[in-house]
Amino acid sequence: MTYLPVMMASHGVPLQQRRGSATLTPLVLPTRGCGNGVNALPNEDLVEEGKELFHNFVLEDIHREEMSVEDLTAQISTPAGYKNPMWAKTGRELRHMADEFAKTKERKRLANKAASVDINLVTFEQFRDLLSELFHQDDFTKERVMILFCFCSDLAVRGLRIGVELCCQVVSWSLRFITDTVCSIIQTLGGWSQVVCRNGEGPLGYVMVAVVAVVGTVLVMRYLKQ
Repeated sequence: MTYLPVMMASHGVPLQQRRGSATLTPLVLPTRGCGNGVNALPNEDLVEEGKELFHNFVLEDIHREEMSVEDLTAQISTPAGYKNPMWAKTGRELRHMADEFAKTKERKRLANKAASVDINLVTFEQFRDLLSELFHQDDFTKERVMILFCFCSDLAVRGLRIGVELCCQVVSWSLRFITDTVCSIIQTLGGWSQVVCRNGEGPLGYVMVAVVAVVGTVLVMRYLKQ
């Protein structure tokens, strides 16, 4: 299965092209502002679900690398596994998407970009800006969520190879971004299961990695020169 890299505008497929396309899922933009908008604080259960989804995603990647997670699980507040069956279903869907993505050239490119980030020197502000480029809220798809999880997990695994404290820092910063940015959008769209488990989107979402990787490289190089 091949996913061809397509050069797009920084915010993905232009709206006019998406509206007139017979293959692309119509873009749904969350409402901005107070009340039900992106700026509204997500509820506690939705945030907790996001934490469990990301923690379990990272822990499975660490297991696949045949690395120990005992020291890591002792320092993170969220235990392995899910306390809600629906959350577990969403987690399985994310993993299925990631496994399909792993078969593509874009997944290797994303891993290479994650490897280019100096996690020993990067600050939280730089880390947040890097993830912001990776995750445009104006071009929201479930593939974007999966790609964000893959990128952050790659960094966490690298951190664990250096030391558990660095891994915990990457996980903490990733969760801070997910809580502050991603969960608010997820809430406006009906919750994690509604976003991740819905039908109608497919491999076309992965082509955005080609653009994301280029943006990430520019950001990393800029930070390293400072």
